[in-house]
Amino acid sequence: MRINSISTKISIVTIVFIAIFIGAVFVTINLTIEKTLRQNLAGELASKANVLNSNVEDLKIKALNATGWFQNSPRLVNAFENNDRQDALKVGQLALKSMGLDYLVITDKHGKVFIRAHDPATYDDSIAKQVNIQKALKGDSSVGIEEGAVVKYSIRAGAPLKDKEGNIIGAISLGYVLSNNEFVSQQKTFFNCDATIFFGNERIATTIVDRAGKSVVGTKQDDASIIETVLKNGKQFQGEATIQNSRYFVVYSPIINVNGKPSGMLFLGQKADIISNIANLLIKNQAIVLVALGIILVVCIILLVRQLVVKKVLFITEVFKEVAEGRGDLTKRVAITSKDEIGDLSEYFNVFISGIHELVKMIIHETDTVNQAIAISQENIFGLTTDLEDVNASVQQLSAGMEETASSTHEISATHDQIEVAVETISEKAQIGAVSATEINNKANTLKDNAENSQKHAHEVRLAIDRTMNEAIERTKEVEKIRTLSDSILKISSQTNLLALNAAIEAARAGYAGRGFAVVAEEIKKLAENSNKIVNEIMDTTNIVFDAVNSLADASRETLIFIDHQVVEGYKDLVLTGESYEKDSVLIEGLVTDLSATSEQLFASIKSVSEGISEISKASTEGAAGTSQIAIKISIVSDKSQGIKVETDHVRLSALNLKEIVSRFKV
Repeated sequence: MRINSISTKISIVTIVFIAIFIGAVFVTINLTIEKTLRQNLAGELASKANVLNSNVEDLKIKALNATGWFQNSPRLVNAFENNDRQDALKVGQLALKSMGLDYLVITDKHGKVFIRAHDPATYDDSIAKQVNIQKALKGDSSVGIEEGAVVKYSIRAGAPLKDKEGNIIGAISLGYVLSNNEFVSQQKTFFNCDATIFFGNERIATTIVDRAGKSVVGTKQDDASIIETVLKNGKQFQGEATIQNSRYFVVYSPIINVNGKPSGMLFLGQKADIISNIANLLIKNQAIVLVALGIILVVCIILLVRQLVVKKVLFITEVFKEVAEGRGDLTKRVAITSKDEIGDLSEYFNVFISGIHELVKMIIHETDTVNQAIAISQENIFGLTTDLEDVNASVQQLSAGMEETASSTHEISATHDQIEVAVETISEKAQIGAVSATEINNKANTLKDNAENSQKHAHEVRLAIDRTMNEAIERTKEVEKIRTLSDSILKISSQTNLLALNAAIEAARAGYAGRGFAVVAEEIKKLAENSNKIVNEIMDTTNIVFDAVNSLADASRETLIFIDHQVVEGYKDLVLTGESYEKDSVLIEGLVTDLSATSEQLFASIKSVSEGISEISKASTEGAAGTSQIAIKISIVSDKSQGIKVETDHVRLSALNLKEIVSRFKV
């Protein structure tokens, strides 16, 4: 890195500026962070003191509410009236556990202790001087903080104890002890700071210890401003104080007794050295963070400057240097990532390089185009020369070919005459065929008409046979009468035979006189038997006739079916055949007509061809003379193309020199 480069200069300025900034921030933090922490800690401590005072008030309310339960306990009243101290102790101790009370005392109406639930062995002494007892015996419930000989401070709630008739028979006193180390230890655990109970200005319970680790109970607070503010004026004191040679942030709240006067203090305090420790730790951490951020910021700014400014300037400088030396890469561009002066410089540099790039590309392109055109021209000239030589030879061959063509046209003319005669013959045959097609058409029409008439006649014959056969079948039904008469004759002959039998029986009975009658009866019997025989023959003959008639009817039906399916259908096919012949004759007639017309057109075309052949023969003669002139012109063009080839060689050499000049640049 050069000392006088832009990057070095910007880096030095950046480092100096950031160092000044870090120093200013560090000094500002040192001046403000401890003050801010003190204010926050003092405010937090005041909030904790308010919560402590609120908790004390909640204990008062809880104690006062607990007296109501004892007032409404029939068991306690009965035990008191019956002087059953044990039962009363059971009730009281159960209530101490369930309600979390520190003490419970029941007195008679003179203030004499009946039971102490928290100290069962002590009773019969008088506590009539306690304010809550005095108010309770007067019928009033009360609660407040009271001083005592044994317990310096306690929350005491008092209420009258009444019998069933509502007469005051004693007093109830209960509450919580404030002046023991258990209470202040609970507050230290809850608020995470030291707590103390003062009786006046003397510490009667505290969590503060001296250097030996002993509690400082019994020591006094001698700060006049604190005593003045809290004990005399009954106001809260917030600030700093020295306790056991240690500096504390403190809050002193007055303890107001049942007479409404301040008699002690509640203390919450936090050692000030925690502020110093936190401040030093924060300052140290902030210093480390600021130095680290400063280093990172310096590095980032230097890298950013190098990336956004120096790198682009160096790139532009390098490109300009290469262009100046005639070996530049014209495809390089500067990336525009900002809209400042560097971005404008990069943009105009890109425009400049793009212009040069496009110019060089155009020169190279045009040079290549010229070289290609020259190469193509040389190839074309070489090809043209070769083609001209080929054409010259071809023209000579063409001249000879035209002479041969003239000779061939004469032969074609002779052949044409023969074709003309053949076409005339085809035309005549076509006319004859047209006449024959007309005759075929007429015969086909006649065949179709005859077939239709035969079909109609066959249909009429079938109808007549059908009608005659039906009439004959109806007549054969008369034969049924013969069968009926035969049946009647059989019945008569049976009866006659029976009658002859009866007559023979009667003649036998008559004996000799009846012999003649017996002969007659025998003849009658024979006559009946003969009649029966004849009738049976008649019936057999009748059955034969019936069978013959049925066979004849079946044969007639088959005949009708044959006529209907074979004869009539055959005539239909014959009609269709006639129609088909008619259509074929029409088609043949059309084909023959077309053939006749085509032969006439062919004949006319042949005449035209004949005339064309004559013209071709004439043109061939003239073309032979023209080809000789073409051969002469081709020789002249070949000589001039050689001169053009020499000039294109000069142009190609100039284009190669120009391309070599611009090839120094990368495009």
